[in-house]
Amino acid sequence: MSYVQLWIESYQCILYNAYLLERTGRIILSLWNSQICIGYEAIRIYKHKILNPLHPLMRGFDDRFYAPHSRHTTIMREDVDKHDDLLTLSISNDAGIYIVAEKSGRQFFITGHAEYDRDTLANEYYRDEVRGLNPELPENYFPDDDRRAIPHFMWRSHANLLFQNWLNYYVYQQTPFDLKDLITLEKPQKKS
Repeated sequence: MSYVQLWIESYQCILYNAYLLERTGRIILSLWNSQICIGYEAIRIYKHKILNPLHPLMRGFDDRFYAPHSRHTTIMREDVDKHDDLLTLSISNDAGIYIVAEKSGRQFFITGHAEYDRDTLANEYYRDEVRGLNPELPENYFPDDDRRAIPHFMWRSHANLLFQNWLNYYVYQQTPFDLKDLITLEKPQKKS
């Protein structure tokens, strides 16, 4: 996929997310949208830590947990910290920022792939191998680094909690029954 096509698809995702935000007042942004909204493939499973264990989105998480990443990009924590309306919830020493929340609870930015199934990274690895890209073997994924072995699936419980907490605390409990009662986001004022 070319970078132009990637940006076109990302822009379409952003437009769709803006539509969802306007309709429901709640969205959760994935990897590419997160990196575009806040500012070469490498597929790995990284260890993460929670920075704000009392935040509703993080309820039930282990102190340390794993999550897959499949891009070679990083969002620096100091860049996120410059924005008073954002709160970093989870980071990895190796992968950087993982979960960022807008303090209003209307937007969450996820830079990894909690939604991946057990074999998603393996399929990406095999795809790149067939393309002759000589991908690195995903870290912390295949038992004993044997690419023929059934991959470890060590992010399933955190992924379930992440989406369950988001739906429960930020969609179900905070979205009014009648969407006409939803408080709309203020539109930015045009500078003259």
